[in-house]
Amino acid sequence: MPQFLVSVYVAEAKLNTYVLTPDSAMSFVPAISARARKKIQHVGSAIQKTYQYYLAHPVELEQVYMAVIDTLNLLEQKATNKAK
Repeated sequence: MPQFLVSVYVAEAKLNTYVLTPDSAMSFVPAISARARKKIQHVGSAIQKTYQYYLAHPVELEQVYMAVIDTLNLLEQKATNKAK
């Protein structure tokens, strides 16, 4: 689950770098979601079931998001160091 969420957030950040109208931006969402699911080899129903599980277990969901935040921070640090 953390890998999927990181992929979604990274894709969303990339999308935010483009100058697009909201309608144009929304047309990218299905392709981005499909690419993220394919990348971690999950099907949509499995992701949905996993997400439902974590919604019922908020302590575990918090741990997932802590891992996501740590990974995103690490990716940001790497990108910043690369830009220097």
